[in-house]
Amino acid sequence: EDGKSIAQQLGLRYDGKQEMIPGQPKEVYTDPNPENPFTVYVEPGTKMEDVKARIDAKKSGSTVESNKLPPENFTHILGIDDQQLDAYYNSIAVFRGDPQQATLHHKVHLVPFGEYLPARGLFGRFDFIREQLPGDFQAGDSSEPLPFPLPPSDETPARSAPAPHLSLIPLVCFEDTLGRVARRFVRDEPQIIVNVTNDAWFRDSEGADQHLANAIFRAIELRRPLIRTANTGVTAVIDPLGRVTHQLPRLQEGVLLASIPLPTTGGLTFYARHGDIFAQSLLGLVLLATLHAAWRARQHQRSPRSIP
Repeated sequence: EDGKSIAQQLGLRYDGKQEMIPGQPKEVYTDPNPENPFTVYVEPGTKMEDVKARIDAKKSGSTVESNKLPPENFTHILGIDDQQLDAYYNSIAVFRGDPQQATLHHKVHLVPFGEYLPARGLFGRFDFIREQLPGDFQAGDSSEPLPFPLPPSDETPARSAPAPHLSLIPLVCFEDTLGRVARRFVRDEPQIIVNVTNDAWFRDSEGADQHLANAIFRAIELRRPLIRTANTGVTAVIDPLGRVTHQLPRLQEGVLLASIPLPTTGGLTFYARHGDIFAQSLLGLVLLATLHAAWRARQHQRSPRSIP
């Protein structure tokens, strides 16, 4: 199997029960427990036009099911390809209710030979390369976290209290393997890391599991919960200590429903403040030790040898 027909999504509640739903993917507004609906819907790859069509269909009443919820009940986090004039971006869109009001984030770290062709003027002369990479994505330049709109908790009287304040650390595809990229978005405020990724090209291999294992370090480094959804897996929820609390098996269609505690405080870890300075310092010490050893060896060779 090449994984192209597999679809995984993630539904989150922050004050409800947890449940895993195997089988066919549910539509964007379907929840098996409408009395306690999930409030965040994450989809790794879709077209904004399709989401708009589903919302319009719901508003017009052309889809009528008892367990379908109005779009304003959801925070949508979608992985999309965004076109602006002649530029194409690999992006995350976040909105609540009206997709026209979506906040977009463009991926900042592109994968060479996957999202763009280095030295296209040279390699682009070859037909077989142009067929595989006919065009390039453009990199975004923003390191601002995204607003993460949530409704008031059901525990508040008449839902009158303000919604919890959260911001989103958006990581697209392989960006969740790069700590230096993730830390740019850290602020001293409550945050959640989200990753949407297309791992279909791993097919039925261990690559998707390795991708998940690498992503776990971002939660540990920044002490933020991480939610990730992949079209072929592995869709999972990871707590700030790096523990996988919910997971949908690789190459299984379905929606993973999970409850997560909302962070109420921010805080900055050593890594968030200083990045790779510890590893870089160790590398510097190794280089200094190597240079010192080379200098000592050279001095030893130059020193006159004593004659017995």
